[in-house]
Amino acid sequence: KNSRSASLVCFVKVPTKVFEKLTSISTTTMAPHPQAVSGFAASTSTSSMSSLDYARNLKLPSREEMLRRDAKVYDFWNRNEEVLEKAWGEWNEKEAANLPTLDGSIINPKLRAAVEAAWKDPTPENEHAIKNLWEEVAPGVWAVQFLDLKQLHKLRRWFDTTAEA
Repeated sequence: KNSRSASLVCFVKVPTKVFEKLTSISTTTMAPHPQAVSGFAASTSTSSMSSLDYARNLKLPSREEMLRRDAKVYDFWNRNEEVLEKAWGEWNEKEAANLPTLDGSIINPKLRAAVEAAWKDPTPENEHAIKNLWEEVAPGVWAVQFLDLKQLHKLRRWFDTTAEA
């Protein structure tokens, strides 16, 4: 049995001016990549490095800084947002053929069929069919088998491939 552990880190996007006022951090200490500046295309000649190569070479904030929600982490994501978006697009173009297709087939077939039926014909019976798939596991806490366990390998492969990007 393959045991996996994962961490989930959430980031909140705050307007730069608000962030600067809250943290009093200088915005001139880290210049963004030229391709991240508005008006520069990904193929601009101002840099010999693609957005993807540049993004791969960024020095990420440390795990500890991320867990502490250090201001440097927010600054990093705000400063590099555009180049990271462009890098993601470049990577997706290169890897699209190698990635598994994530579509409705990864959803539990019973849940998928019940939802599709309710969309086509929103009758109380069809809505009740969806409700019957949910189980109250504690007062006010409901659970459903959301993913098709036979298709979970597709999602794992997609996550593994993107994590190695």
